[in-house]
Amino acid sequence: MVKLLLIPLYLALVALALLVFEATDEARRHYTALIALDSPSEAASHAGKRLLENLTLGLYKGAEEVRQNRDALHRALSAAASDVFQWSVSLLVLLLGSIGWLGWTWRAWHGVPGGRSKLALHLCGCAAICLGVGATAPILTIVASQEVAMLGPVVISHETKSFVGTVQSLVEQSSWGVAFLLAFFSLVIPVAKLGLTTIALICQLANPSSRAARALLSGLHHLGRWSMTDVFVVAILVAFFGANKADATTAEVGTGLYFFAAHTILAVAAGLTAPRPAPEEAQTNKA
Repeated sequence: MVKLLLIPLYLALVALALLVFEATDEARRHYTALIALDSPSEAASHAGKRLLENLTLGLYKGAEEVRQNRDALHRALSAAASDVFQWSVSLLVLLLGSIGWLGWTWRAWHGVPGGRSKLALHLCGCAAICLGVGATAPILTIVASQEVAMLGPVVISHETKSFVGTVQSLVEQSSWGVAFLLAFFSLVIPVAKLGLTTIALICQLANPSSRAARALLSGLHHLGRWSMTDVFVVAILVAFFGANKADATTAEVGTGLYFFAAHTILAVAAGLTAPRPAPEEAQTNKA
């Protein structure tokens, strides 16, 4: 019964993850278009249109069209941001609800072998979904602006990046070393840890005293020493984006960073939930 329910559950989780990605991408596009209206060239053009509108006593409607376009982009951005919040909360609620439901089911299965392994396997699946969203959704948006006489605040630079997008940008800039470090510690290692944990849990379900599962768990123990390196890389990334900017700089954390943090918590929870072989079983296998 539980296996049958897991199929529509994972389909719903994947569908919500895709909706979060689509909503974040739409919000990013609207935000980029809105920021473009405050670029130096657009600000100068808008100032000229306002001057012509005043000189023609409103007969020229160029400035009014710009204002209407800005208002439309604000409404579209607000709607997209609402969708991002709605789908993100729905995804997190469904994730937590499924974990709580399976946790309660595991307690009901207390005498049934493999209950903890199944729960840990589900935690790995939830962590993989969060990692997919966290790696592709924006993690940080930084806007640097400056007050210009007669033009008002003008946007000098604007950056909205995800982990994958940042790696692509670094590769395009031929920053191979930084791109490798970011991809390796923030993408490759998390995927490897989830993959090894999943394989070890499947081996444990097939054979609780499996030597392959024990070897994989031992490898995860060594790989876990790098578990904080991705956090360190994110800190460097934030400092990299924040350096050499104008004084009037605003930064906003994106949805991707929250899901990346959720992936880290769920991956740790999966490792803690996975059953360990009893000491006597380990000694027997060694003998």
